[in-house]
Amino acid sequence: MNPRSHSVDLTINSTLHLPVDIPVRIDPLTLNLASVHGSSNSPFAQVYIPGITVGGTAVLGVQNQTTQLNNQQWLEYVRSMIFEETVAMSVAARVNAYLGKLKSSVVFNKEIIQKGLNSFSGFSIRDPQLLLPAADNGTNFIATVSLPNPSVMTLEIGTVVLDLKISEDIIGNATLKDLIIKPGNQSSPLYGILNLERIKSNAGTIIKAQSDALENGYLLIDSVVKLVTYDGVEVPYYTEAMNNLTMTAELPLVELGLNTLGGMLEDNGIGSPFSSRLRRADG
Repeated sequence: MNPRSHSVDLTINSTLHLPVDIPVRIDPLTLNLASVHGSSNSPFAQVYIPGITVGGTAVLGVQNQTTQLNNQQWLEYVRSMIFEETVAMSVAARVNAYLGKLKSSVVFNKEIIQKGLNSFSGFSIRDPQLLLPAADNGTNFIATVSLPNPSVMTLEIGTVVLDLKISEDIIGNATLKDLIIKPGNQSSPLYGILNLERIKSNAGTIIKAQSDALENGYLLIDSVVKLVTYDGVEVPYYTEAMNNLTMTAELPLVELGLNTLGGMLEDNGIGSPFSSRLRRADG
């Protein structure tokens, strides 16, 4: 959470099982987090856990701890998390534990296999609508996108700027504002500015290239990540990790036409306001 140029706020919880119910005191410890397949053994972050006395089963961890990053190692980990189906992370620490007056030093080194985001496989677009006329800020296309997250991680990304392409031709751009990716299917409003004249002038090429898709009532549209910002400041590791991430979705043309017509009728006081939730295009 709270991604900054050189830090994030981390929340980590781990369950500790002890074979006895006798209280065991654990000194404060430092968890070294690293990408198993990174370019070096350096951790991408260190998390500081306060000392605690436990017995039996206990949960160790921190909540929203501002954590300085080794940007290169964090970049490699985030890139793997974005593109790969599974990601390996190592967690290492040296722990001093006390049972009464007895002291034991334990070296903890564990490899954790996590599900990755797999390039947001299953990305989809629904409720598309053209705004005619465009909003004051130029927005003339709105929709809702679904971003599947099969992992257990919650990532606060920020504002994501995308190029929109049809058959490799850039036909506009779009924005996902204040994006937080939670486990499961994450829905987010998309606000776009389409170059309608360019689409019109390239209609012949588009029809030829996407004849199969058009026969089935949709266009294939690519969303390509170009920039990620948070509080108006670029987040370099997210921009670089996600740069050129291409997410392809089917754009349903009948739904696009009906929603566009409904929006135009609503603006003229005719019909039901079924698209009013996004019509203001306040993105």
